[in-house]
Amino acid sequence: MNQFNEVRKALNGWFSSIPWMNAIMPYSLYIAFGALGVDFIDRFTNVVFHEYFLILNVLDTIAYWGIFVGALLLLVSPHVKYVPYLFFGKMLVILFPFSNFYITTLISAAVYAYLGYLSFTFSALETDEVTQAS
Repeated sequence: MNQFNEVRKALNGWFSSIPWMNAIMPYSLYIAFGALGVDFIDRFTNVVFHEYFLILNVLDTIAYWGIFVGALLLLVSPHVKYVPYLFFGKMLVILFPFSNFYITTLISAAVYAYLGYLSFTFSALETDEVTQAS
């Protein structure tokens, strides 16, 4: 658990030294879950209309990287408890529309589920330590 806190502190120090990361830090929740929402909307319109829209493809590419940037920003923010929900949400978006499961789909979903489990474990332990200290 101490290693996780040390990594978070080191990331926080590194991100604080980068000016543009410092500027977008307060918007970490919006970046992470907004990107997840755009990813879901792209998948949903593909299932409903059976075609791709150019603007959604561009936004989906930005959202793909926005999820990773948002997860990193959430790790160093006080909102670390939302990181597991981001990973579990990404797992559900990958599995949507819950048919035609291929091995690559299952492996991707399993990776995000494992990341969600790990982040849930560490954030729960951290929350428990904070409540015991007070």
